[in-house]
Amino acid sequence: MMLHRAMAGYLAAQGGGGGSKYIEFADPEVFRVLMANGVSSDGIGITVADAEAVTDIGTWFKDNTEITSFDEFEKFTGVTNLGHQAFNGCTNLVSIDCSNIKSFGYLVFGSNSNLSSMTLRDAVTIGESAFDGMTSATFPNGIPESVTSIYGRSFYNCAKLTGDLYLPNLTKFSVSCNFNQCNLNRILSLGSLKMFTGSDFAYNTNLTLAILPASLTYIAWELFMGCSSLTTLICKGSTPPTLSEGNNFNGTPLASLNGAIYVPDASVDAYKAATNWASMATIIKDISSLQTDAPTLYDEIKDYL
Repeated sequence: MMLHRAMAGYLAAQGGGGGSKYIEFADPEVFRVLMANGVSSDGIGITVADAEAVTDIGTWFKDNTEITSFDEFEKFTGVTNLGHQAFNGCTNLVSIDCSNIKSFGYLVFGSNSNLSSMTLRDAVTIGESAFDGMTSATFPNGIPESVTSIYGRSFYNCAKLTGDLYLPNLTKFSVSCNFNQCNLNRILSLGSLKMFTGSDFAYNTNLTLAILPASLTYIAWELFMGCSSLTTLICKGSTPPTLSEGNNFNGTPLASLNGAIYVPDASVDAYKAATNWASMATIIKDISSLQTDAPTLYDEIKDYL
């Protein structure tokens, strides 16, 4: 069996007659699974045209513990949706290129803790627990601006998800813990999001800055709990969003009245008087003062304000 798989991978990598352009699969197990599920082939290998003709891979790879890489997945341009648990249980999968995928289903990768690289580009919808527990995975392109919906625990404990979060088209968070225990540095845009569902950014210990959208009306529990570096919060809404509990900032410098919360100039008094905001009244300031308080930071983020 192993000899057959190795030979299949070899043949897939070779050029064939008729000028066909064959795909070189680094992992012969990928070729074996594709062939077993009827992907077109001339008996020698799979061409780019064959790959482009595939529109759905269902659960062909679910619980496959032999697959180690599928970076050639980017050539399967007809597949734009990964359904529920498509690669769940692929415990030895190390890297995959999901550049073309727009929609990720529930537990599409599950807790694939060995995944070291996840390439996203065209994502629009991230399903519940899609990347939950992928503790080793880096996201070379970050989370793309195209994302509009993120469902609960999507990136929970993706410890190597770093950098700035800029999601100008985001409209929906669902359930909770979406970016809990990641290592984001700054939150620059959350689109027109209206509510946080609980513990969405908790324990991002490298997070220093968060900009909350003007559309925001409700913040559930523990939003920034344990974000031990969060010193600057900017609220763009003229009406203070409801804080459901007072523990949203526990474990942050803001809870200890270190740092600053910047709000629209005309809304300073409203924030200072609002339930659970009032306890931080001494550090609530008008957003105009950011330019003089932190001119370098202001220059870096002024286009997001």
